[in-house]
Amino acid sequence: MIKIPIIGVIINTQKEKARELAEELLEYLDSKSIPYLLESGSARVISKVSRSAEITELQEKVDFIILFGGDGTLLHTASHFCGTGIPLLGINVGSLGFMTVIEKDCFKEAVDNLLADKYEVENRMMLTAEVYRSGKQVYKSYGLNDVVISRGANFKLIGIELYINGEFISNYEGDGLLVATPTGSTAYSLSAGGPIVHPRLKVILITPICPHNLFMRPMVIGDEDEVSVNLKIPGKKMHLSTDGRSILELQNGDQIKMRKSSQEVSLVRFPGRDFYQILREKMKVDML
Repeated sequence: MIKIPIIGVIINTQKEKARELAEELLEYLDSKSIPYLLESGSARVISKVSRSAEITELQEKVDFIILFGGDGTLLHTASHFCGTGIPLLGINVGSLGFMTVIEKDCFKEAVDNLLADKYEVENRMMLTAEVYRSGKQVYKSYGLNDVVISRGANFKLIGIELYINGEFISNYEGDGLLVATPTGSTAYSLSAGGPIVHPRLKVILITPICPHNLFMRPMVIGDEDEVSVNLKIPGKKMHLSTDGRSILELQNGDQIKMRKSSQEVSLVRFPGRDFYQILREKMKVDML
């Protein structure tokens, strides 16, 4: 007996186009008698409360998650489904959408391929960030893209003492430090001067943010390495963020440890949509 998959649907309800496309998808699934559940907030907005489910129920019952939004929506969703093995399929209604690689005009074809088992699952590494204060852990978070130490709107620079696997690397002052996964190499890390890295590589990227040190440059290290940072903070409201969220205000003397997480995020990938093709389309990079 062929098992019919249960689809979980998550919508960025702040985007009108996302709501419209999601309603179109639900009509399409109904026409094919495909069962689905809607994240509770999304269900309320589009008046489908009979199909409503909390995140914990989605984690237990669905076989796939289809989400409508941009990369920010996918990052938020990934924080709930990392380690579950449930593949995420992102339909892009944003401006760039490097991870939500299916464009809004092609989503029905993508869903058909998903239901016909014509897809692959790509597991992406995540980072763990831990903050220690006076020798005690006070904070822990996970990121698919990056961990960012930032001075924010303060005019004073952060003093950063950088170690890898306990080995001292450098002291510098600057706007901060960014530690990224290969997935995050095309996000903030790229804007800060970091390299583009294929998402299947087993590496971690370290990118200083505006360092006042001519010799402090981006680094690519192994995925088993641990990055440790001691901070000298002259001002207030300097912070750590993970994937642009989970913001923690940092204090002078804080130590931050960053390494590969034991959790991974599963993304749906279709044959014929490889990294370099997406790179050309999204980043307008001429690979010839």
